[in-house]
Amino acid sequence: MLERDGIPLIVENDHGEVVGYLITFKKGDEEKAYQSIAGIEPKKIYKWGVAESGNNIANVLYGRNPDKGSCHIHEGWKGEGCNIAAREWDGNKDPFFTQSLDLVREMLNESEKKEHEGAFGNYKELFRLQMAYTLLWSAIERYAGLKYHLGDQVMNKVSRIAEEECFIESLKCVVKEKRIIYRSDNLKKETLDLNNPKKAISYYYAVRSNSIHRGKNAIGDFRIVQSSLRELLEIFTKMLEDAFKE
Repeated sequence: MLERDGIPLIVENDHGEVVGYLITFKKGDEEKAYQSIAGIEPKKIYKWGVAESGNNIANVLYGRNPDKGSCHIHEGWKGEGCNIAAREWDGNKDPFFTQSLDLVREMLNESEKKEHEGAFGNYKELFRLQMAYTLLWSAIERYAGLKYHLGDQVMNKVSRIAEEECFIESLKCVVKEKRIIYRSDNLKKETLDLNNPKKAISYYYAVRSNSIHRGKNAIGDFRIVQSSLRELLEIFTKMLEDAFKE
């Protein structure tokens, strides 16, 4: 078992084993099931093969070119070394869903403490918030990629989040006000509306894009990024809990 860009790859060989689940499709639904798998577009990353699973022969998606840009999965890696390579992959333990969110939370808490110390006029604090917001979106895009689409069509998979019941309900609980911003690339208006999930996810993504691409208004952008970071972090945390619950 290897990993490349956060995605697990089973290596095709004649020895070794990995831990996983054997999925049996309902009779009559096999074609629909494989069409769903194909819809994620795994063909650039995986290729079909077969493997033994107990007394069964199972179809498996093996990693393409596993020797290029891949590494072993190391359970419990904390930056101080790692133990033996793991035999299984667990998305719930992805560093972008654990350690990165802890860091984002720390940076947000630090920002809110400094808010009363004149941080609205401090570009360093604005840049720190934008770093945290960009990191949060890296985690969200990884989540959307693993769940909906392995290709490079970012907005196609990000927009699917707006259809999730947990996102819809969390949005209503977390967002307290309607806000408007304009995209820096085309001046399109984006509206944060707790009753319109598609507009809301587009608004949050526009804040991300503006943070990366345009000049800085320290006071205005600070308030926009801080509010968006606080709301989206809480919403995404709830989404992860819902996605990985038994």
